[in-house]
Amino acid sequence: MLSWMGKMIGLNNDGNSYFPVAPKEPFIPNPSEVLEIQQILSQVLPPELSFPILEHAGYPPPVIAERTETKVYTARFGNNIWDLESQEDKRKEFEDYWFYLETDELWGNVQPGISGGDVELDDESETEADSLDPGPAALEIDGNNGETPATEELDEAPFESVWWIKEIVVTTTSRDQGWSDTPEHRGTYNQSYTWFDIAIKRPVTPDGPFEYLDGDFELQRNKHAHPVWETHTNTLPLHESFFRRLRAGDVLVLLAKSRYPGWANHVKSAKIEIKYSL
Repeated sequence: MLSWMGKMIGLNNDGNSYFPVAPKEPFIPNPSEVLEIQQILSQVLPPELSFPILEHAGYPPPVIAERTETKVYTARFGNNIWDLESQEDKRKEFEDYWFYLETDELWGNVQPGISGGDVELDDESETEADSLDPGPAALEIDGNNGETPATEELDEAPFESVWWIKEIVVTTTSRDQGWSDTPEHRGTYNQSYTWFDIAIKRPVTPDGPFEYLDGDFELQRNKHAHPVWETHTNTLPLHESFFRRLRAGDVLVLLAKSRYPGWANHVKSAKIEIKYSL
């Protein structure tokens, strides 16, 4: 325990020096370490004080998954990529093709009573694109009205959790192929056929393999025929039913998608930041 506590308060390995030691990289405690800090505080403070102190100090800290690597995702008509969508046994192959980034297993469930958090589109982002047919890749939640699909096999989260997901922010830097045959839409979000989706993976058993839950959530479209890299930051609407089903042990997956010949989603980087509360 001294090793990680020493990093926080500046102790040397021998535990005798109280002079601060500059860390080589930020120290991010894991869930058990944060709980241990809370337990130490609770020995001298009531819980109603120890929890606010931890949150004011930034504990638990945001958990970040990020990737910086340029990849290009094109529509794969030659491989019948759209046909895979209707075949349950091919869902993983379908999602793996569009995969760009995923988080570690979530620490907890969505905080009860959370509201707001509609997807925030940067700059001139328009909602018109959302009303257009996004193509087969933007799946609907199959017959469950946005509730947890009937295919789930676990009645409880794979491990006990005292954490609540307070906020999830996704940042992407991307562009499309930079040209199209409809110049009237260039530089807008209208009829843009490259975009990002969020998918959810869940373990079949506590120690078993992960499976994708039914349905994806459309996050962000690229500007139409716009050759310049654009950075978009979106706060996920956790109050919506798609995200209400999140629970401890799940994994969020960022998928980069495209539709129709010639369209290509060029991705430069992405980050998923998850904020928790006790």
